[in-house]
Amino acid sequence: MKKITFLLMLLSVSLGYSHILTSKSSSSDTTLLNRLSTCSGTTTEAAEGTFSQGLDYEFVTNGTDVTITFTLLDTDKAGLNPELFTAPSTFLAMSSNGSTYSITLPNQTAGATLSFQFRGAYVDAGLIVSKVFNYKVGEGCVLSVETLETALFNVYPNPAKSVINISSASNEVFGVSVYDLLGKQVLRAENVKSQLNISSLNPGLYVLNMTQGSNSSTQKLLVK
Repeated sequence: MKKITFLLMLLSVSLGYSHILTSKSSSSDTTLLNRLSTCSGTTTEAAEGTFSQGLDYEFVTNGTDVTITFTLLDTDKAGLNPELFTAPSTFLAMSSNGSTYSITLPNQTAGATLSFQFRGAYVDAGLIVSKVFNYKVGEGCVLSVETLETALFNVYPNPAKSVINISSASNEVFGVSVYDLLGKQVLRAENVKSQLNISSLNPGLYVLNMTQGSNSSTQKLLVK
């Protein structure tokens, strides 16, 4: 009887946890939610100027803090002065580590959407301004309807045992991260085309985070 009760409690926790992942939760202090509230990718879209190679970006919620990180892939913008710009007229200096620039915004409200751009002036009066990024605190990037349609991933079979198939709306390769219920990344694969070997995973409930360019999708996976 005790064993049955324990299993029922564990099932209840798992189902409750699944609800957290699929709903617009305001619980910003959940470890897994913090780990999965990451938006990352690469873009070449600029509101002003031109990227010759592109801009890597990553936005992460940790508690009530949001850390925004950009890595400039261009090598033709010497002496760049990095800033985070929010309309209409807020410019925040970013710390530099080589070509990587970051800033942490404290005391953010879970579920609120932050809109901002990377901005950098460089030698010879050059200026580069990225597209507008929209990030929902504690959740992830806010994508347009058009982007969402191209970002859909289909994972099957689910439940699975050793291999899962992953198809997307495009034929491009993508990255996959697998997290356990404690928020620990237990598997990572780059340049995935259609299949992922999960034979190293123990039976249980996991969370898949798939990224393809600036698109990201999170889904639950049950391993048998």
